[in-house]
Amino acid sequence: MHSMGYLAVASFAAMLLAPYGAAQTSKQGSPGFELNIRSFGAVCDGSDDGPAVQAALEALPDNATLLVPCKAAIGPSELLLRDRRGVTVMGTQGGGFQALAPNHNRILLRLNSCHGCTVADLAIDGGNVGVAAIALERCVETVVRNNTITDIGYPAHAAILGWGNRDNLYTGNLIANTGILYNAEGEIVNATRGIWLGNEKREFYEWRPRVLDNRLHHIGGTAIVVHAYSAVVERNVGENLLWSGIKVVAPADARGTTRLADNRFQGTGGSRYSGGGIQLGSELGNAETIVVENNILDGDIESGIYAARGPVTGRFVNNTIRNTLQAGISLLCETRDLLVQGNRIERGDAGKQGIRLIADRGVEIRGVEITGNQIRGRVENGILILTNGGSVDGVSIHSNTLADNAWYGVFMEEKAGANAIRNIELGPNCYQRNGRGALGDGRPHKAEQPPSVCPAPAVP
Repeated sequence: MHSMGYLAVASFAAMLLAPYGAAQTSKQGSPGFELNIRSFGAVCDGSDDGPAVQAALEALPDNATLLVPCKAAIGPSELLLRDRRGVTVMGTQGGGFQALAPNHNRILLRLNSCHGCTVADLAIDGGNVGVAAIALERCVETVVRNNTITDIGYPAHAAILGWGNRDNLYTGNLIANTGILYNAEGEIVNATRGIWLGNEKREFYEWRPRVLDNRLHHIGGTAIVVHAYSAVVERNVGENLLWSGIKVVAPADARGTTRLADNRFQGTGGSRYSGGGIQLGSELGNAETIVVENNILDGDIESGIYAARGPVTGRFVNNTIRNTLQAGISLLCETRDLLVQGNRIERGDAGKQGIRLIADRGVEIRGVEITGNQIRGRVENGILILTNGGSVDGVSIHSNTLADNAWYGVFMEEKAGANAIRNIELGPNCYQRNGRGALGDGRPHKAEQPPSVCPAPAVP
């Protein structure tokens, strides 16, 4: 799966160090106090209302609300709200912002060092000029809610950006149409993500973000990218995704739990980057538990769940994975105590493996239990275990249904290094109509043919 090209640290640093203008002193207001962008000169007739909206943001005291009752056009200056507590920026009557031109930071509205603030109900048209709609920087307990964001063109990094935040909530947003960068040959070079939180440097990682109930359509890059401690990503829907549905990276010192559950993602097909799946990666040394549960993942040209950087610890349970070209689930990295249970990997026109464990040089796959999965109709194997310089040790495969696969129910092979596949427990599984049999074992010391125990047909 495409690595997506991490946002350069220098780019994030440039945003963090960009001049903010004169220092602002937080003003005290009272709950219920409201300002209106029209009171500061916004006319919403398509001319540049940026200075008027910025003046309103600067006048906004703590605990107050800025109303945006019309579509304010914003020219080449970023809107900035800084050092506020309890402030709300809210669209009313379909109000929001229209981007007219790019700016240095490629961001339309940025909140910096805000605590308990909210950005809600805005209609933001990115105009394909290359600016992110909303960015949060070093904010705490801040909410981005129920915004409608469209036409965010490349080179904006994402429609919604966040870095260095703690305990933020991103929920109920609709994001449609983000940009793609092609080269002269028509190949995809880069793309604008839907939601991108954090990056791989300690001060940029997010802490405990919640990404809930967002809808993402026609996303050029990955729908949701999260570099975070203990993220919760639930009940999001992504359709026509060019890259992955979710990409998650845990930092090296992570010790909590990241949960990806009840999401539905569907890819477009026709591209080697095509998404629909979940991509997992972790910095070495982490002990984060990753829970991938009850997701529906459709149409990934690589894999439905793709773990390419480890270690990965946790459980992949009760996911439905359809129409993947390479595999339903791919484990290509170090694992520790991983449960793969109750997943349904359904047939596709050209899907190769159901579940694959591939240990290239330096990779040690350990402690994987594969149980209670249904894998049907793959054009190669139900489960593949392959070593090519790495090792696989301590894998239990039992109580699965492996049926109608063109090759084997389970296939094992050591391409480099003898005795690299060890301690494989093949308990009773249900093997039915696999083209070459229940077990194919290319090792010198082959395993015994495993028993096939299939449940009795249901009584009508």
